[in-house]
Amino acid sequence: MEARRQIIICTRTHSQISQIVQELKRCHAFADKVVLVPLVARKSLCVHPSMAKVETSTAVNEKCEDLNEKGLCIHNDAQVVTLLADNITAKPLDIEELG
Repeated sequence: MEARRQIIICTRTHSQISQIVQELKRCHAFADKVVLVPLVARKSLCVHPSMAKVETSTAVNEKCEDLNEKGLCIHNDAQVVTLLADNITAKPLDIEELG
């Protein structure tokens, strides 16, 4: 099997990331040969129920660190991280699809 290529693209906005993902998905012959992983802040992707009402990125980061230090985040688990990594790299995903 041919090695998958990694492309690193930096953007300022989520809409720019979305445009890149959509264009890659349209290129069917190319899409399965690259790994595309949008990287965004915790505030955009955290699915922990207690984060829903946290408003600032700084507060999200502090709460996340606190939950992890206390072992209260069920999403910070080696098996979950491995499963997530496998799914993220399987095909190009937009930020909303990651969440």
